[in-house]
Amino acid sequence: MTKQLMMIRSSSPLFLTTLALGAIGLPAAAGSPRTVSAPTAYELAQFNPADRPPPITADGGGARFADPDLSAPEGAGSSATRNSCVAMSPLVPKDANGSYYGLTTSDRPELHLYTLRAEGSRAQRATLYIYEYSADTPAIEPAYEKEFNLPEATRSIVSVGVDPDSDFIFDPSTQYEWYIEIQCEPDSNDPTTLAFTYGWIERAASDPVRPETVGTNDAAAAYGEAGIWFEYLDNLIAASPENWSYILDGFSAAINDSIDLSQATIAPSPQDANVQIIQIQP
Repeated sequence: MTKQLMMIRSSSPLFLTTLALGAIGLPAAAGSPRTVSAPTAYELAQFNPADRPPPITADGGGARFADPDLSAPEGAGSSATRNSCVAMSPLVPKDANGSYYGLTTSDRPELHLYTLRAEGSRAQRATLYIYEYSADTPAIEPAYEKEFNLPEATRSIVSVGVDPDSDFIFDPSTQYEWYIEIQCEPDSNDPTTLAFTYGWIERAASDPVRPETVGTNDAAAAYGEAGIWFEYLDNLIAASPENWSYILDGFSAAINDSIDLSQATIAPSPQDANVQIIQIQP
């Protein structure tokens, strides 16, 4: 993928369309649905430890995250978010080039996505695409595709990943681009009414955490020190629901929203048990 172009997949019949990155963020075409006017911070989300003390590990240290000395493929460009019927902020840090990028140790990692729906939004379905990147070509090849339902709540966090019964798994020798597309007009194939966001993920060759500590703040701290984002976040979530406040404080500039998790509910999607939804009360 070049610096100037990115690949976008339309609704059925499937075909690949290229859009110049410079066009992202332009006003929607006439007749398109009402838009969410998202601030620049949506496009430049970067996780920084919150000012409040981080969750404490058994040895007294905090579960802070250290950026790895790795990044998305050179020339990947800014991972801008095009906002229309829904604003999306992936809970993933940015690399030095402005791309959402994170390491994982899992063969099927989960992506956590904060969503803010526009008033009167008709969007119903989202699609997760995963592409394999080859530095030798360079090219991106389709590797996995999954449709899932959007929550009806105004503010939600959606957790989606590769289904456990899928034949596809992440390989440590390959970089992957993830891409989430939402069609704002359910019955349309018009690419101008798409909302989308994308980023990169790479699987680490080794796991720094002992299996018996998984799901604890200790494990989160170990992953954070190693710069392995996806397991750092997963272990913070598993260790305590209260850790969500610390996590979201780190993304406060990105989501640009006041969030109260005191009444949040966490449950599988009614349509897909492999999609977790956290409904956040306005």
